[in-house]
Amino acid sequence: TTTELNETYTDLGVVAKGSDGSLLTPTVTGSVNTSIIGTYTITYSVTSNGKSNSLIRTVNVKDTKAPILSIPTTEISIYDNELVSTDLLTGVTATDNSGNSTITTMSGLSTVAGKYTVTYIAKDNSGNTSTQNRIVTVLKSGNPIFVMGNSSITINKGETYDLMKGVSATDSNGYPVTNITCSVNGGACNTSTLNAGTYTVTYVGTDTNNKSTTATRI
Repeated sequence: TTTELNETYTDLGVVAKGSDGSLLTPTVTGSVNTSIIGTYTITYSVTSNGKSNSLIRTVNVKDTKAPILSIPTTEISIYDNELVSTDLLTGVTATDNSGNSTITTMSGLSTVAGKYTVTYIAKDNSGNTSTQNRIVTVLKSGNPIFVMGNSSITINKGETYDLMKGVSATDSNGYPVTNITCSVNGGACNTSTLNAGTYTVTYVGTDTNNKSTTATRI
């Protein structure tokens, strides 16, 4: 009989009968410790009409179950300048019936932008293993790039003009930058209250990596 490490073992028992067919209650000796891998024996003994007999059951406690590996997300993105300081094991866990397992990673990660596969391996003390893969996208950490339709605009005094019109920015990986602020001579981004004159409009675009770029137009 085989049972798993740290699982509850329920003895199967035996049926013993005397020479007259009556049921006998055997004496049971031995025990099984499922917390320790090994081979155990249970002995069943009976005596009837002055005659004795015994039967031995061998129980093997084994660990054949692989650890259960859990990864928070199957895909993550990391900027190249953060790669060295990023712990890829954060949030990764493994549980095992032995209570002991180790997690290691295999990857060819580099600071070159692109997609990489990181393999997580959980291994218990009995050598059982389980693996999971995670896609890691390495992003460039450069500053955003602005795109503006015109480097200068002319409007009439009191005219309301959308200074964000035609203004956009992308980060170093080509993704749109949504955090763009605007100011006129350091004040509000509003043309309706301006007097006649020349003003500098300043745009600041900040990407998700907190990289910023400033652009101006007259």
